[in-house]
Amino acid sequence: MKGKRVDKRRLADEAIYAERVLCNEAGGIQDQIAAVFGGLNRIDVSKDGYKVTPVVISNQRKKDFNDNLMLFFTGFSRFSSDIQKGTKKT
Repeated sequence: MKGKRVDKRRLADEAIYAERVLCNEAGGIQDQIAAVFGGLNRIDVSKDGYKVTPVVISNQRKKDFNDNLMLFFTGFSRFSSDIQKGTKKT
């Protein structure tokens, strides 16, 4: 916002902070991490934080993967913050 460069982890952390603290939204952190880091990654989340590991695959395998992806709408809508609030209680 201020024209300053920050590393990916800091940007993800600030996006998580903005959603959870400034906007008072309960929710996961994987969307912010995925958006900041980009690409195909394994995201491990624990009580101590998160770790992002790039998944390295060949260009042909990436093409095959992308050619076989499907997206479905189940007809159901939900708010992820409601689900997140429910998981905190368990």
